[in-house]
Amino acid sequence: MNAILAGKREPWFERLLLRMQAAITQYSMIGREDGILVGLSGGKDSLALLALLAVWNRGVRPLRACYVENRQFPQNKGSLEALGTFCALLRVPFSIREIETDVRLGCFPCSHARRKALAEEAVERGCTRIAIGHTRTDLVQTAILNLAHHGTLQGLLPIRQYFENAFAVVRPLIFLDETDIWRIVRRLDLPVQKSSCPLADNSERAKAAAILKALESMYPGAAANIARAANSALNLV
Repeated sequence: MNAILAGKREPWFERLLLRMQAAITQYSMIGREDGILVGLSGGKDSLALLALLAVWNRGVRPLRACYVENRQFPQNKGSLEALGTFCALLRVPFSIREIETDVRLGCFPCSHARRKALAEEAVERGCTRIAIGHTRTDLVQTAILNLAHHGTLQGLLPIRQYFENAFAVVRPLIFLDETDIWRIVRRLDLPVQKSSCPLADNSERAKAAAILKALESMYPGAAANIARAANSALNLV
């Protein structure tokens, strides 16, 4: 990571960086005047996103990271320290916000509370963009869940604007797959932390991931086709 921050980027990293930049440009996700807040969960996606954004941004815009902790199942101190150390390496300010939701109510209330906490943090810090580490793989899993529960083949919007684009949630990794993220994690030795959520291994998204894995084993290329169909449903190219 130190070598990359010093400008010594290997071709594989450059390719993934350019792919993220293509998504940012194509969907006008981040302007030169936008402050960026990264939702840092400690998982592989958010860590890879922060690493890529730190290199891409080159200190041009304010860039921060925020971890949202649920008091019902707090993360251990060592994990939070590891995230803080990683942010310090990238010279990215790191903060923690707390929420409290009952795990017995499932994933949605917690997810909603986390988004609200990130929005509050962004407003307080003067950030106009919240960057989330969703990949094309997440897009496909979301499409599978929407098809199963609602009968619609819709994925994830690359950018969701609020208040006439004065504020937006963006997904810069939407052109990258899970395999790309694992490559970044392994090559850069990113400090991935285990989720403290007791539902992490049995969530709706975990079930969709299992379905997608089975589909890909039977029909190679299924993920790319589902992503294309989901984007068409949202009139995205």
